[in-house]
Amino acid sequence: MLSVKNTITLSLNSKLAEAAEKSRRIMQKYKENAFKSKTISEMLSDKFEYKGKRPGIIYIKNAKNGRPVEAKLVVDRQYIANFPGAMQETYSLKDDYNRLIGEKTFIVKRNNDGTYRMLPGEMVNYSRDFSGVGFRLDQIQIERALMLNISAIPRDATAKATLYHTKMGFLPVENRLVELRDGDNLDDFVKKEFNSYRKSIPLEKFVPIVVQKDGKFYIDINKTIANANLQKCKEIIERTKVRRILALEAAMSYLRLGGEELMRWKKLLEGHSILERLKINLSGP
Repeated sequence: MLSVKNTITLSLNSKLAEAAEKSRRIMQKYKENAFKSKTISEMLSDKFEYKGKRPGIIYIKNAKNGRPVEAKLVVDRQYIANFPGAMQETYSLKDDYNRLIGEKTFIVKRNNDGTYRMLPGEMVNYSRDFSGVGFRLDQIQIERALMLNISAIPRDATAKATLYHTKMGFLPVENRLVELRDGDNLDDFVKKEFNSYRKSIPLEKFVPIVVQKDGKFYIDINKTIANANLQKCKEIIERTKVRRILALEAAMSYLRLGGEELMRWKKLLEGHSILERLKINLSGP
């Protein structure tokens, strides 16, 4: 015969199991945003494939008329002191006046077994006169990862860039699981745990992403934050029709490009490689 305590526990577990199933559906919906980008198909088309004679030139887009415009790719690679096998790589795009348009920096690390991994980097866009800058710099980083047989590219995503990164195939990783104990109320947990993360995002956007492992239930803090950021970005885009979100004060989340998403990129890049066409020397580290 079930005791009152066991009955309550079963009831709580049933509610958490329902929350875990709801969370699974939410994250499946989240994943459907990947590769929903006109920029990908446009920038990887013949129209934006540079076929001229100038060395180091690629095409980005004029933000006003949407036409291809030339940009020079400049590569700088430096070994990092006191970090054996690591090299910082910086890829810069410059206009005809040698002014910086955009820049991406990341670290490639050679592991002891000869394999490679990437560390999260950063990207800066210096001009609103061009579009497709972030895309091209991401394309280069993805090409670099494929060149080195790197299985995943990590990304520290600011709230305002969450939708962009997701469209590029970067999805939130499982990070910082907090166990839900008997008697924990999800609404109270959200108010307590996410109030400091939300900043300019309403607390109701933080739908707790619950996962079940070995009979226990946890809230995935990172996926909850990423989903809240994504929903807020989509809301802003839909309301304002802006091309790029310039400001959104909220916590960052941790994403990665790997698995089937990275393999999809490999297929997309066939015949459109920048690094291969420019024949840039990328030996080492």
